[in-house]
Amino acid sequence: MKRILIVAILIIVILNFMSFSPNITGYTTQTGGVASLIVMKTRPPCSFDLVPNWNFISICADPYNSSVTSMTSDFSGKYEYILRWNAITQEYEVYSIYAIYKPFIDFNNNESYFIYMNDNAQWDINGTLRGDLDLPLINLENAPGYPYELTGNVSRYLVTIDGKYEYMMKWDAMTQSYSLWSIYAIYKPFNQIFKGEGQFIYVNDTSALLSYNRTFVTS
Repeated sequence: MKRILIVAILIIVILNFMSFSPNITGYTTQTGGVASLIVMKTRPPCSFDLVPNWNFISICADPYNSSVTSMTSDFSGKYEYILRWNAITQEYEVYSIYAIYKPFIDFNNNESYFIYMNDNAQWDINGTLRGDLDLPLINLENAPGYPYELTGNVSRYLVTIDGKYEYMMKWDAMTQSYSLWSIYAIYKPFNQIFKGEGQFIYVNDTSALLSYNRTFVTS
């Protein structure tokens, strides 16, 4: 009699377990005795999307590993070229996945880069968030990075080189064209820069120092 009672209790426990389905936020489960947990990935603050064709990007964190192979590992096979603007020679250096020789092997997080994608991808840059920053610019075209993971007001850092620049350009990846902020134009097509966006600034002076104040620029 006691053995029959124990068997009955075990059957009840097993049936209850098989019908148990926990409801956990951020996970999915299956009934039938086996629970399958899928962890939701949390993207870092410096993360943005890349689209097929040319993208003009900035690095909005100090990466733990700045090598090209490490930073592009999440979307390896989805990009073909990376262009780095050489402000001294005023020409691009081309990193190609097809070439043996690479003109650079690390990203400089104070610069903007063009990257050619053949598919959609997410770029998640793991690193420390950036603080105030001063970047010396040369006379002619420069491609300084925008350093923050927060939206910034372009006029709040362009004012630090007031009288020493003529225009600033951003790239529209959807239209594959530039948007131009000119000191000569009354109408400005934009007043914000978003995390991950690259920029060109044309300087007409030999002593321009672009200064980013994190609090002022992003407030």
